[in-house]
Amino acid sequence: MLAVWVIGALLAAFVAAQEPDAAAAAAVATGLKTVEPDDYPLAAASAAPQHYWWHKPGSPHFRKPLYVYAWCALAPESNSTDSNDYMATIDATPGSASFGRITDISNSPYSRTEAHHCGVDRSGKWLGAGGLTAFLQQDAATGQPLPDALFWDLSDPAHPKYSHGLHTPGGACTDEFRSLRAGGFAVTNMCGRTGSQGGGYFVVSPDARSLKEYAPYDTLSARNKKTLNPHGIDVDEDHDRALTSDFIDVSSTIITEMNQAPTPILQTTVRVWQHSTGTILKTLSLPKNMSAGNMDARRVPNMVVRRGHKDTSIKRIAQFWVTNGLGMLYHVDGVTGQIRRAYCLDDNCNAGPGTCIMSNPFKGGTRMLLAAYSLSQVRLLDISDPLEIKTLDIFQFEANAGGHVVKYDEATGIAAVSTYFLDVPGTILRFNADQKVSLFFVDLARDKLQLLGAVDFTSAVASKGPSSCHGLAFNSYYEY
Repeated sequence: MLAVWVIGALLAAFVAAQEPDAAAAAAVATGLKTVEPDDYPLAAASAAPQHYWWHKPGSPHFRKPLYVYAWCALAPESNSTDSNDYMATIDATPGSASFGRITDISNSPYSRTEAHHCGVDRSGKWLGAGGLTAFLQQDAATGQPLPDALFWDLSDPAHPKYSHGLHTPGGACTDEFRSLRAGGFAVTNMCGRTGSQGGGYFVVSPDARSLKEYAPYDTLSARNKKTLNPHGIDVDEDHDRALTSDFIDVSSTIITEMNQAPTPILQTTVRVWQHSTGTILKTLSLPKNMSAGNMDARRVPNMVVRRGHKDTSIKRIAQFWVTNGLGMLYHVDGVTGQIRRAYCLDDNCNAGPGTCIMSNPFKGGTRMLLAAYSLSQVRLLDISDPLEIKTLDIFQFEANAGGHVVKYDEATGIAAVSTYFLDVPGTILRFNADQKVSLFFVDLARDKLQLLGAVDFTSAVASKGPSSCHGLAFNSYYEY
């Protein structure tokens, strides 16, 4: 009886924690504004190493422009006749006259698929994206389910051009995109074709024309079948290991006539895979009293340290971090299976602050950003010790703003954060926050975050009306 009460309490805490906490942010006024070119902190950026800097147009050292791609769908309240989901291109090039503004819109052929995560592969040729609910719709021309993964050609990075889609027969609820070293992506499917368990992940080829699916649902034990709902993923290609984090049984969130307030089934498991074969090597459970809905996964990076007159790389084998729905970040050893708590949103490590997403690591593998939706925050973290992560700076958004996907560009120090999470009619997944994409400068000389401004997608694209943008990607890639 006690176990039932604890699980019920954790589920309730998770759902409640996803609503941005007005009290946590009420005292902070950020003054969001349209970004002007002169707002970019050139003086602060000049303290960064010169090779991290993209010079202004006209400079002999000018490098290619930087763009943020935002993967968007119309909000439920939009009544636009131009209803297709779309990829918005935001100019993030320091010194550009259009810095912080939408410079291009490229439609998907499909609409209202709950545009979710996206990513650019390491070749810079392809932009991949997925619709969380695409599997629920059929193509009017073919009668087949809509593609699970969509791809844009980045031959002209300023103007992504929709190319094609790919279908995964075994899984659905397409979620996270992680780029792979030789090109292509590793992508999670959070559910099976019915919306329940049975997800997995798939690998997209470097030319983005084919995929190999790892959906081992039928090979799992009855116990493990109940938890196969992977959301986050990252891959240690040097050691042929991947880690996925199981989040939620999507079917358990659906509102029915008989059940107007369903209780979500939140998972506590993570899985270590042999990446080359798609074989699950370990299924591990995070502490049940401190885990509900495992969200994101990141490989612990190799760290570059200065020893004498040389840079030395500290190699880490199959080490990962996972964030859960109760505001905690865990270190997972993919070799031994040991799980240790490495960071908490709450200083006392009490359960409750909600989901968080990690950026790509940077500064020699010693820094990372963390976006906390329920607290409406972005945090700059010191990850030098992967087991004892420290907070360096916190940026507090306006009350109820949210804060979800976060990406960072190493060359410029620019970071991008989307505040939209989910808003799926007919389910309890209704967390839309303020629907903005914010741009930051990360001042590594002082370990400080500086807000540059935001694109408000409730009004930014007149032809579309209010829009919700979840996934973000830069046209750049860095790895440690």
